[in-house]
Amino acid sequence: MYGQEFREFCVINQIDSFHDHNGKLYLTSLGFETICKIVKTFDGSKGGLIFGKSHSEGGIHLLQKNADGSFKYVGEMEGNEYLSPPKLKTSIFKELEEINIRRIGIIETIPQNINIIDLRAEKIQILILAETTQFIINKDATMSNLNRITEIVNNYC
Repeated sequence: MYGQEFREFCVINQIDSFHDHNGKLYLTSLGFETICKIVKTFDGSKGGLIFGKSHSEGGIHLLQKNADGSFKYVGEMEGNEYLSPPKLKTSIFKELEEINIRRIGIIETIPQNINIIDLRAEKIQILILAETTQFIINKDATMSNLNRITEIVNNYC
């Protein structure tokens, strides 16, 4: 189950958290502060190529801040996936969505002008998302379309 590592981490470290009526995990602001004292968190609000654990290794945990100061656990991504910047135009979103469908291709060299967020040194990998929607491109599509993704994002931003 995705997020199992994070849930266990919260229990072991007595992180102040709660679940809503749908079972979604939330951290109180105090719970988030406690996490920040135990592990390093990374700012993913601008997006980029993410290096970190695969799903089978525990994944990269995604948190999003709410207006009330709490944080919602929104899911898990894995290393070598691309996280888009927030607030994409519909045309840009559709183009990235098309790339996400492409799962087969030749692995490309990482462009110099791509934003990289490297979490590999951390045991528990936590990425803080923007307060608006971001899009994740699967690792196969990402690694075989890096140049096009970089071109789209750099022209957009």
